[in-house]
Amino acid sequence: MPEYTFKYNQNPGDLYMPFYCYFLERWHDPDLPEYDLYTDELIYRDASGNELKRKDSSEMPSSYDMHYKQHESEVAINI
Repeated sequence: MPEYTFKYNQNPGDLYMPFYCYFLERWHDPDLPEYDLYTDELIYRDASGNELKRKDSSEMPSSYDMHYKQHESEVAINI
């Protein structure tokens, strides 16, 4: 059903179509890991969809940690 909407109801001033195309492009990008809700892991796949590795998401830095480290480096540069 969405394909019908995108194919036959295109409004040139609407941003829905470009965002949809971007979403599909990113959705099928094998470089972006999947997230497994049951095991709390990130799953990396190759271009053909085969599983390459799994990584525990607790090993990933939180957004707070990333922001804090960025702020620390900015302060160090300004000194």
